[in-house]
Amino acid sequence: MSPAESSTGALGRLRLMQLVSPARPIGAFTSPQGFEWAVEAGWVNDSTTLSDWLEGLLEDGLTHLVLPVLCRLFHACKDADPD
Repeated sequence: MSPAESSTGALGRLRLMQLVSPARPIGAFTSPQGFEWAVEAGWVNDSTTLSDWLEGLLEDGLTHLVLPVLCRLFHACKDADPD
């Protein structure tokens, strides 16, 4: 594997991590639903609002974005489909 191919693969993995996990530091600071933004926007200001925010993030984020994307990625990898 050439250095360019290795770099391209690393960049692809980095972008995938940004997409699928706003809980990771790489995504939390860039995501509009990141924790820092939730506090700044006033969505989270105590344990009750934190619990509600986390519940909504898990329910809505996982079911409507993350799981469908991961499912599509899984099938693409299984079928060796680069698109």
